[in-house]
Formats: sequence, structure tokens, C-alpha cells
Amino acid sequence: GVTSFRDLIVMEQTTTSIYLNWTKPNGNYSFYRVRWTDGSIYFNTTVNETGTNVTDLTPGVKYTFTVQSVAGDNKTESKKREISSYTT
Repeated sequence: GVTSFRDLIVMEQTTTSIYLNWTKPNGNYSFYRVRWTDGSIYFNTTVNETGTNVTDLTPGVKYTFTVQSVAGDNKTESKKREISSYTT
């Protein structure tokens, strides 16, 4: 199975970007799925590193981010880790 990972944190905020970082999980996984929303529109991307800079955000808005690790079958997902942050 895919084990969950820890320590999802916001490293840096600007007016239009938020940099997320997290700890590599134990177990088998292929990539990470990162989703974010301002409460109305949902976005998502996939990354291979344990961090990503989410850009093209709106200044002064609260965003909620979720990160999951995904196995090589592209279907098996870990539990979501969630964090919220405002752009500056």
C-alpha cells in the first residue's frame, strides 16, 4: 500500500505564489498529486519532487492545498494532507 507522508508546510508566500514542501513518504509511490482551491475553482497538478511552487495565484486570497502520493498504477492514493495559506 501507499503510506501517508508528513510535514506538509508552506515554505514561502508571495502575492501570486505559494511554495509547498513535504516529507517523502515510506513505501511505494510514483508521484505526488497536488490540488488547490480558492473555494470556487479547483486546480491540480502532478509533481515528482517533494515540493512545488504554485503560481498564478490571486493576491490576498486564502488557498487550500492537498497533497497525496500516488502509486505506479496511477490509481492507488495515500490519504490527503491538507494545508491552507494566504497569498500576501
